[in-house]
Amino acid sequence: MNVRSAAARAIAVTAIVGAAGLGAAGLASAQSYTASDLAYLAVLDDNSITYTSEDFAIDMGHEICGAMDSGASIYDVAVALEDYSSLSDYDNGVVIGAAIGAYCPAYTPA
Repeated sequence: MNVRSAAARAIAVTAIVGAAGLGAAGLASAQSYTASDLAYLAVLDDNSITYTSEDFAIDMGHEICGAMDSGASIYDVAVALEDYSSLSDYDNGVVIGAAIGAYCPAYTPA
């Protein structure tokens, strides 16, 4: 399986579900957020990045790390987000950086 296509597919599914308005109801049903979740959302909020719901944004962060766990590079994830997001390249970079910082710090560039 092509790593880029796997990353794109994972992110696309998340984006499509969120765009359909199912983000809050269909994905994460968390009653409360972890410190990592709150830190991730704070970075998005501090950078004026809008999202469908907090649960959708958190799921997107986990999908980013899941794609990287499956072998996608930061570049692969960035390309996939560019294809499926209406955010600017800079904002996509913020989302990726926030996800890595909050959910998969092992992928922090050296």
